[in-house]
Amino acid sequence: MANIQKLDDILEVAVRIERRGMEFYKKLADMVQSPQAKDAFLFLAAEEEKHIGIFRQMLEKVADYQPRFKYPGEYGLYLDGVSFLAIKSFEKMDKAIQSKNIGDALLLAMQVETDSINFYKEIFEHFEGKEKGPIQEVINEEKKHLAKLLSLKGMLKL
Repeated sequence: MANIQKLDDILEVAVRIERRGMEFYKKLADMVQSPQAKDAFLFLAAEEEKHIGIFRQMLEKVADYQPRFKYPGEYGLYLDGVSFLAIKSFEKMDKAIQSKNIGDALLLAMQVETDSINFYKEIFEHFEGKEKGPIQEVINEEKKHLAKLLSLKGMLKL
């Protein structure tokens, strides 16, 4: 994983991770035929969008950064790369969509959430004092999302 130590960079990565999850759930909702599964994946997409808003609000509170890259788009590519490295399960998303197996896709979603929690826990150790608060908020949000996924898995009996 890339060594990022700025709180605003970490929050930007969180936004990108959530955006990828939202896109994943929307694709799954479009793919499935079961109304129950469609509703579940649309719910998850909405939850990801809500998390994006939470992380954006957190970012606005701490954002005082100037991207340290010289070329247009370079900073965004850097953050996309970090988020991809942090959440290795992203590599499997396209395969899950192609397989059209809802159970496998839901298990993958739980793995993405678990990877996110682990990423944020690792990052948490790089901060001290009041800067740890927003990172803990990120971890708490991801834990809630994982709990919702587990609940949905039971509801769908997968």
